[in-house]
This record gives sequence, structure tokens and C-alpha cells, in this order.
Amino acid sequence: MPDSILSRFMRGILSTGFARFMTLGLGMLSLMLVIRHISAEAYGAFVLIRVIYLFLAEVSNFGLTLVIPKYLASSEDVQYKFRLINTVIYFRVLTILVLAPVMFMVKPGLVAHFGSSPFLLSFYIYIPVLFGLESLARTLNSILQGLFLFRMIGIINAISAISYLIATIVFVFPLNLSTLGLIYAVFVSNTLVIISGYIAAHIKDKRGVNLLILKEMLIFGFPLQMQYMLAFVFARIDTLVIGSFVGTAGVALYEVARKLPDSFMCLYDAFRSVYYPFIAKFHADGERERVLKLLNNSNRMFAILTSFGALVAVLFGKEIISLLFSQAYLPSYYPFVALMFGLNLLVLDCTLGYTLVAIGEPNKPLIVNLVRAIISLLLNLVITPIFSFTGASVVSVVSNLTAAPLDVYFLWKKNVRAEMAAFLKPVVISGGYGLLFLLLGTSLFPIKVLFVFLFILTCLLMSVITREDWRVVLAEAKTARNRLLRKEIVGSHKVVK
Repeated sequence: MPDSILSRFMRGILSTGFARFMTLGLGMLSLMLVIRHISAEAYGAFVLIRVIYLFLAEVSNFGLTLVIPKYLASSEDVQYKFRLINTVIYFRVLTILVLAPVMFMVKPGLVAHFGSSPFLLSFYIYIPVLFGLESLARTLNSILQGLFLFRMIGIINAISAISYLIATIVFVFPLNLSTLGLIYAVFVSNTLVIISGYIAAHIKDKRGVNLLILKEMLIFGFPLQMQYMLAFVFARIDTLVIGSFVGTAGVALYEVARKLPDSFMCLYDAFRSVYYPFIAKFHADGERERVLKLLNNSNRMFAILTSFGALVAVLFGKEIISLLFSQAYLPSYYPFVALMFGLNLLVLDCTLGYTLVAIGEPNKPLIVNLVRAIISLLLNLVITPIFSFTGASVVSVVSNLTAAPLDVYFLWKKNVRAEMAAFLKPVVISGGYGLLFLLLGTSLFPIKVLFVFLFILTCLLMSVITREDWRVVLAEAKTARNRLLRKEIVGSHKVVK
């Protein structure tokens, strides 16, 4: 991949990742403060509530979250866009009004499953409201994407993150509202998102609708919706099973264990949003070598980063949990370690899956997700009730282990040879040193530093990190420096004038 292409690729990742990094940072700060002030049962109840309303909000949009940007971006007709926007907003309001009462009808079933979680049942009445706000917020975010108002999306996301942090501090600390305070913070945050998004969209001619295009969008979005359903079953069924069999305290411990791996995946979305169009363009232009190079280099570099992160979790996981979340959450250590190792496979599966879609195989990730979701569901129902949240973390790793080989198989059938040896090297090195450290049973800081040094040295000796990597890093650093110097020179000339 030429340097010019690489520079554009890296700039794209940095620009899309800044707002996401800010959101994650403020979210982590909020969690660090809250987790020390309220009980594990109270926080676990909020997590369960959030899982339920997020799931309902996404399920009830029938795939429109992904379809709206495509249809808005495909036309320059202003009236068409306004009619489409009005149609999807009216449709979402209708689904909210229909589903909100239904949610009270299914309350007895949830009571049966989460009877050991009194916190959840006490605040169940807020779930329909949270569902409605989340649904509208996601719809407006998709509309802004289709209108190419990406800067406004970044501003709105920043407003949402800041308002959530401030509201959390106000409601949880001086007012001491515990779980209810976290719910009120979501109210404030999503309400600001809805108001800001609606104003930014400049919606006019509010009476115009287009039912034919809505029907077409719903048909197009159906397979995307099915894929989301399967992805949710894999990503969150463990939390629901833990809440059902262990209670909200177990949910809180598991949520702490998965917080950092989940945060990394949110940052990975910034890479994905740039990687996908590059791969799609290379494939459309018939540049197969560039497809292979970008795919395999991405897999290798992420394998190095995630493997290093997994080893750090083994070595310093207890200190990280104590520092960020307090010693009360130290039981999250082993699930945290397992999920960090599982992160290797999850990132690999995502990169391979988006590559399949980019080369014209959008149905293959659906098959992969179906297999993974079934395995995850069955194993969680059997293992999690026995081994609690530690068992759930192991199930997550095993489920991901089944997905990556299927991705590779489908890519190979399209003559896209994903090189797995380069990916597996750092994973094996990290796993080997992590296991050795656990067997030694030491907590001495110099020994931990020694293991970090040995990991880096072994990666260099086994050519996991190559000279080409160093050359690219130095070249990009030089390019960034020159770009910064040019800006400073231009700025100084303007001042002089």
C-alpha cells in the first residue's frame, strides 16, 4: 500500500476515532465514580435495564439504522429526502407507541426470569421511556449520517457524553439516587441528542410521507436486522443469563470484567469505518494485492496489540481493577483476563467479516453469526449457571473460536488468502507467557516487567514485528511532523500579514 494511501487511511482512523475516544473516556470516568458510590446490585440492575432497552430499540427499527443512510445518500432530491425523513420518524414513533404497552404485558415473564433482582423490578416502569428515547436518538443519528453531517454527529456525541457525566454526578452523588440517578442521566443525555439531532437535520414539509419507499427499506433491511439479532444473542445473552441465575451483583462484576475489552471494540469501530471503504474500493478496482496486504497487515497489527493487552491483563489485571473500580471488584480478574484473550478472536472475526461484505459476500457473516450465536446460547445456558460470570467469559472465547475459521474458509473460497500464521504467533506468545506467569504465582513488579520485555523481544525474534513495520511507522511520523510544520509556517505567515 503506497504511503499516500496509508496516510489517508491513518488520518481517517484518527479523525473518526477522536469523538469516540472522548465518549469512551468520559464514560469510563463516570463508571469509575459511580461504581465506588453505589452497590454492585444497584449497578447490575442498571446494566440489565440498559441491555433490555437497547435490544428493544434496535430490534424494533427493522434494520432502518443501517438502511436510512444508504437511501438518503443515494438521492439529491431535497423533497424526496424530507419525505423519507418524515416517513421513518413517523414509523419509529408508531413502533414506540405500539411496543411500549406490550412491554408491560411481558413483565410477568421477566419477573419469572429475574425474580432474584428486586432492583430491576423496582425500575421496570422506566424501560419503555428509555426504549422510546433510545429509538428516536438512533433514528436521528442515522438521518444525520445520510445527510453527511458527520461533524454535527461528532458535536452531538460530545454533548451527549458530557451531559451524561454531569447528570450522573448530580443525580448519583449529591441527590444519592443510585440506580434511578443513572436512569435519569440517560434521560437527560438522550433528550439532548434528540433535540440537537432534530434541529441539525433541518426537517421541513413535515406532512409529506412515502410509504412505498418505507416498504422497500424494510424489505432491504430485513437480513441486516436478522444479523443484528444474532450478533446481540452472542454479545449479550451472557449478561441476561447471569442476571437470571446469579442476580444483579454478578451482572455488575461481569460488566466490570468486560468494560475494557468492550471499550477497545468501540475504538475498533473507528478503524472499521475507514477499513471497510478502502477494502471495498480496492476490490472494486480489481487491486487484489492491495486487498490482501491491507487485510493481512491489519490482522497482524491487531494481533500484536490485543495480545500485548491480554498479557498486560494477566500481569497487571488486579491492579487495573483495583485502581479503576475498587478492590470490591477483584473477583472480575479471571473473567477480565479471559475476555482480553477473547478480544484477539473477536477483532479478527470483525475484520474478516467486513472483508467478506466488501468483496460481495454479505450473506456469509450472517451464516457465521448464526453458528456463533447458537453455540453461545447453548453453552451459556449450560455453563454459566454452574460457573457464574467466569464461565460466561470462557463461553465468549470459545464462541469466537468457532467464528474465525468459518470467515477464513469463506474468504479462501473467493481466493482471498488470509494469512493466519502471522496472526497466531503473538497470540501464542502472549498465551504462553501469561500461563507461565500464573503458574509461577508471583506478584513481584520486576518479574511482571520482565515478562513484558520477553514478549516484545520474542515478537522481534520471531519476526512478528518486522523492519517494514518500523519503516512505515517512521515514515508516517515524518509525514505527520512535516504536515504540522507546514501548518505552523502557514499560520505564522498569516500572522505577519
